[in-house]
This record gives sequence, structure tokens and C-alpha cells, in this order.
Amino acid sequence: MKFSWVVLLLALVIGVVQGIDFHDKDLASDDNLWDLYERWRSHHTISTSLPEKHKRFNVFKENVMHVHNTNKMDKPYKLKLNKFADMTNHEFRTTYAGSKENSPVVSIDGHETVPANDENALLKAAANQPVSVAIDAGGSDFQFYSEGVLTGKCGKELNHGVAIVGYGITLDGTKYWTVKNSWGTEWGEKGYIRMHRDVSHKEGLCGIAMEASYPVKNSKNPVEPSSSPPKDEL
Repeated sequence: MKFSWVVLLLALVIGVVQGIDFHDKDLASDDNLWDLYERWRSHHTISTSLPEKHKRFNVFKENVMHVHNTNKMDKPYKLKLNKFADMTNHEFRTTYAGSKENSPVVSIDGHETVPANDENALLKAAANQPVSVAIDAGGSDFQFYSEGVLTGKCGKELNHGVAIVGYGITLDGTKYWTVKNSWGTEWGEKGYIRMHRDVSHKEGLCGIAMEASYPVKNSKNPVEPSSSPPKDEL
């Protein structure tokens, strides 16, 4: 039976992600930016020493401008000031790119490898079950992704494990993968990201088609012995 994506796709008909909004007036001066920074710190309950606070403020300012300038462009995705907003991209890559998904809760017999650099083969695999993939998650747009279909510039330095859990097409015809990340529901579309599918380069966006596999289960899980005492026969 084909894997059902209904519940997963409904999860993506989402409202807002955890983060704070800002406007042009918040960027008008350093004082206004400091107020925005304090609002962001309060929202995310960030506590630091005063010297560190000033250092992080300078990083925050650069990230605010990246989010602001990107969102002014006519892109099919938006960025937001999430919990990573006071981290340099290097710090973000070092801390979060490279984390792995949790192990499955049932035993498996092995993995089936999807042919590399072939989004059509990846699509066939994803039609039947979630597929584990490695991607380059270290870009600034990935760091601050909020919603929409990510189509931005992305590398192929595979440094993060995620799972393709579905796919679809937007109303304007943009094909995408639905990808489950491991950074919590405050990031992206409640923990998910939609990534451009069927792109011009064979490796896929962020290298998503380079290393893909899915678990194979042939044998049954062993049955745990019952811990309840036997009942008397009547």
C-alpha cells in the first residue's frame, strides 16, 4: 500500500512559526535595533553577560539585515528571526549542521540505497516510505528558513541528516520535497521545510539526491513475553 501523506501535508497548512516580526522602523537606528534585539532575547529567554550581549548584538544586526533583504526579494520562501538569530553562520554550521536523526524504535534488517544523483529514483522511493537523506544545511537561508519552498543558493557539502516524508506541487507549479528536520517545531514550518524538487542539477537542491536510503524490514519484530501472570482456566 502506498504511503499516506495526508496527515503530514495537513501539518504544513500551517500558520506562523515561533519567531518575532519586525518592520522598517526597527532598522532605522542602532537604538531601534537594540530594542528589537531585547525583544528577541525576551522571546527566546536568552541570558548573557553584558560583554557577550554586545558581541551578540553585532551578530544579530547582520542577521537581521540578511533576513530583511532576502524577504524583500521575490522568492517563494521567507526567512524569520528564529532562535539562531544571534549566531554567526559559522557557529550555526558547527553546532547544528551534522546532527543526526534519532534511531528507529523498531529493529530493521538493513537499508536500501537509492541510486545517487537521481531525483526520479528518489521520488519512487519516497512514494512508499520516508527516505533518509543527507543535505547541506549550513546556508544562511536554511538557518533562518520560515516558510515556503526553499529555492535559494545551496551547497553540496553534506553535513546534516533529515528525512523526506512527502512531496507536492504548489499552485504556481513549483515542485517540492517535504522534509522533516530535527531542530524543533520553532524552526521552519513547525519543524519541516519544503525544498525545491526536480532542479536542473542532478545532485538536487542542497545535495538532497546524493546520499539517500530507506530501512528494509523483512522479518517480524520479536514478541515480548507477557509480564502478567497466567490466568486460571475455568
